[in-house]
Amino acid sequence: MPESNPVHESIAALFCVLHDGVARASHADGSLVLTVQIGYVAERLTPSSRAIRVTLRGIRDLLYFPWSDPGEGPKPPVLADEVLSNKVDILEGEVSDDGSVIVRILRHGKIVADVGGELRFTAEAVEIHDEHGITRSVAELQEAGRAYWAEWSARNASPR
Repeated sequence: MPESNPVHESIAALFCVLHDGVARASHADGSLVLTVQIGYVAERLTPSSRAIRVTLRGIRDLLYFPWSDPGEGPKPPVLADEVLSNKVDILEGEVSDDGSVIVRILRHGKIVADVGGELRFTAEAVEIHDEHGITRSVAELQEAGRAYWAEWSARNASPR
């Protein structure tokens, strides 16, 4: 098993916080820039905000592995650019056994050959900005998410 990579751990944690976010991405010059619509986190960082911008620098080996239907063999990976040119729903992130980042997504669109799968990649750095360009940390997003869900739980708790 490869040595733990703090950047990859941070990226995986970030995509867990961005669960339920809807992303659109552009890929150029070794970077992947995602605009993630996730109002319940963004507005806690900056009032009236709806999105977070994530930039993955030094991204390599960016592939999309579509999920297979039950009873099917694995589908071959494809370059992720086509998948990321449309909106995708973010489900979660993790670091794989080989040390790369896995981000599970669902696809949007009228005609897609699959409903979802995994983005896999390595990256040298991650940058997070709110809609005003203010740099944010994974810890700030984690806290915003925790606070939202704590309030949601309190509002929706059944009276005893």
